[in-house]
Amino acid sequence: MIEKDKVMAMYRLGIDEKTADILSSLSTSQMLVLSETNQLTFQLRFENAEMMEKLTEESRVSDIKQMHTGILLSSLLLDSMNK
Repeated sequence: MIEKDKVMAMYRLGIDEKTADILSSLSTSQMLVLSETNQLTFQLRFENAEMMEKLTEESRVSDIKQMHTGILLSSLLLDSMNK
């Protein structure tokens, strides 16, 4: 995914550019080692309760809720890239 569309992969995976670069440069054996670990190496991108509440609250129009979720997550990606 990172090789085909880096920006979209960063958005979907919730990672910054440096992490995307590291992941795309891993060898097959390095990826295998990473996948075999019995420790959680990734985390949910939702870091505060207020954001989780906003994304999970009831909505009358599901299409609008999906758009709002996309806007919120993409703005978080932009914020993280600007830091």
